[in-house]
Amino acid sequence: MLSTGFLAFLLVLTMQGAVSAANINFNDVDEGDAHHEGIMQLAQEGIINGYEDGSFGTFDNVTRQQVAVMLSLAMNLEAPSNIDQTLEIYNDVNQNSLYAEEIAAVTQAGIFKGSNGKFKPTNEITRQQMATVLVLGLNLKDYETNRDVDIYLENVDPSHAERVQTLANLGITTQLNDFRPAEMLVRGQFATFLYESMKITGMLTDENISTSTSEEEVVELVNEERVKRDLEPLEMHSRLSDLARRKSRDMALNNYFSHTSPTYGSPFDMMRQFDFSFRTAGENIAAGQRSPEQVVESWMNSEGHRENILNEGFTHIGVGYVEDTESPYRTYWTQLFMTP
Repeated sequence: MLSTGFLAFLLVLTMQGAVSAANINFNDVDEGDAHHEGIMQLAQEGIINGYEDGSFGTFDNVTRQQVAVMLSLAMNLEAPSNIDQTLEIYNDVNQNSLYAEEIAAVTQAGIFKGSNGKFKPTNEITRQQMATVLVLGLNLKDYETNRDVDIYLENVDPSHAERVQTLANLGITTQLNDFRPAEMLVRGQFATFLYESMKITGMLTDENISTSTSEEEVVELVNEERVKRDLEPLEMHSRLSDLARRKSRDMALNNYFSHTSPTYGSPFDMMRQFDFSFRTAGENIAAGQRSPEQVVESWMNSEGHRENILNEGFTHIGVGYVEDTESPYRTYWTQLFMTP
């Protein structure tokens, strides 16, 4: 059964800097869009680009040659000196083909190897194929723990099942009931998957996308309260923290304080919109508190918030903290709880 915390806030003002906005824009990508963060961060890194008409094409299907280009940029792969020889294994691309250097680079790296002597550059890629490409390309298995997340794999091709499992284990996907493996991948989805994968590997470490010290301290304080009561500590979930941060930013930008967002709807609607799959979930919000200690104390002094923090059914937590001097409360805190 889903649960939410009650509303609580302290009218304490602080003078902190506002959240900065991205300096790259696409005419079809809005801040509230599910894949906005991944698209904008990778665009700023020069890994992805839009079209000449100013659009990104979020819902356009991704082709194999496009994936080759984005991965070669993300991984800083250099084209081999013998491009023609590297591409000899394919009969449909050569050194004069569009994106020959990038295709040769990912081939030499062992990320792509084609099928029946063909690279099929303009063929669209499925979600399960994407899983294999990312796991192999970014060596994601090196970042796994020994615990397998429970994910439905019956409809996944056996050649891709292990890689889909890896994405689930790392929290890169939370579509655990149905990964939709045979569905064609769209550009927005690939941007999010690549962005989350690069954060896991440490390839993206900019302070604007990493978990803040304040957010980490909130998790530590929450787990201290749980351990005192012989409860298992919660595992911090990077994507859930991204979502919590998005909710806090939404409250600041749109001048409201509520579990129901005018942009995303309820916390549970929001989680589903961003491809989270969960059995139970909850949310605590607060505004105006000066520090992690103060906000956790406020939550612990409120029965509804305390119940979420000490809920033995939750396994993961995400925390989002945003400061904005132009908004009424100046500081906004969101906790999201989840059991996949």
